[in-house]
Amino acid sequence: MGDAEERKRARAAWTGQVFRGPGSLGALEAEALSTWAAMAPLDRLALTWELSLEQYGGSDGTTMEPRLPRSAYRLERR
Repeated sequence: MGDAEERKRARAAWTGQVFRGPGSLGALEAEALSTWAAMAPLDRLALTWELSLEQYGGSDGTTMEPRLPRSAYRLERR
């Protein structure tokens, strides 16, 4: 339960911005890069690890394999 409470506290501190229109894409990328560059290297590593666990599983005991499911293809002999 400590992990869930920690995530809830972290989400309470999240901030966000709205970028409207296709011309704001450059501003969005510049803002993201400046935010990333302002973080300490240890914080960037921790965030990258957290995103990896969310992407591939592992934090809740389940794993998602980064590959195609078996139903996506089949082999046929000629």
